[in-house]
Amino acid sequence: MNKLSLDAIRLEQSGQELYVFKISGKKLLELSYVDRRAESKSGIQRMLKTSRTKKIGKFIDSDDGMFPNSIIVNIEGKADFRPDSKNAEQGTLEIEDKEHSMWIVDGQHRVNGFSHSEKDFDVIVTGLVNADTSKCAAIFYKINKEAKKVNPSLAYDLLGLLEEGFENPRDFDLHKVAKQLNSSQNGPFYNKIIMVDQGEGNVSQAALITKLKWFLKDKIGSRFEVDDRVEIDALIKLIETYFEVIRDLQSEAWENEENNYILSKGLGIGSMIYLLPDVILESKMRNNGTVDKHTITKILDPLKEVDFSTEGKQFAGLQGEQGMKEIKKILVDTLGIATLNKEKDNLF
Repeated sequence: MNKLSLDAIRLEQSGQELYVFKISGKKLLELSYVDRRAESKSGIQRMLKTSRTKKIGKFIDSDDGMFPNSIIVNIEGKADFRPDSKNAEQGTLEIEDKEHSMWIVDGQHRVNGFSHSEKDFDVIVTGLVNADTSKCAAIFYKINKEAKKVNPSLAYDLLGLLEEGFENPRDFDLHKVAKQLNSSQNGPFYNKIIMVDQGEGNVSQAALITKLKWFLKDKIGSRFEVDDRVEIDALIKLIETYFEVIRDLQSEAWENEENNYILSKGLGIGSMIYLLPDVILESKMRNNGTVDKHTITKILDPLKEVDFSTEGKQFAGLQGEQGMKEIKKILVDTLGIATLNKEKDNLF
């Protein structure tokens, strides 16, 4: 039987002996396997998502590709640790050099990313030895159930510290849009966007960016994106102009700081962004294919009579994504543009 010798560190946590070592990512892929819950009653892992592993493969091949956090495996079969003469916690871990000699407890997508990459590099591995299924299941549960994900608004804000090209360029651009909207002193969103995971504001950066992504996917909104890059200045001008009209028509509801109105909260802002393509289309129909603040004001003028208070009956009980879509439908009827969707394909 062929053997593989690995420089390793031995340690103990909560009575469990562990070994930390490095190994080539492609070699780990060759030696390891995954026991998935959907395929086996004794399995603990989720199903592999090929789309995710392909994306990870591209990340591995990028200039920034790295996995600084540890992959967790259960080493099966014979494993011998030979300590150094000077340090009993450091030494050589010898395992069987064959397929299925290691069972991936956590990190299957990172490991399988190497099946889609040209590049290879060493990864950090924490290994248990011949641990039973319940022990491995407990580790997987603790890592994936109790670990708290980074707040998405904080993640978007960190893009401002990174070099462009590190992540999807659309995310970089939309972070810039949110940042400029929030810092524009005369704009409708001045200090109304919660840029990180806490602080003052009415809508989180992540919630706003999510709705702007939806708008960019719409047939009308897609005109604000070219070759996967957002037309930042044009999008900011549109959003500020649109919401300036809304603010002017509903100043009390927009500027109220007592949270007595839904308009300037995530629910209202999301609803108004869902309404935006219809407003743009109506403006083009009324104004010979152009969009300007004067026409938008005329279209939205009936909003003056809408009760956006939290105690109002018109939007009572509406919340979340479904609530936004329902509010948008109500506003379409209120503005008298309910038939626009049927005419979209004929306008362009």
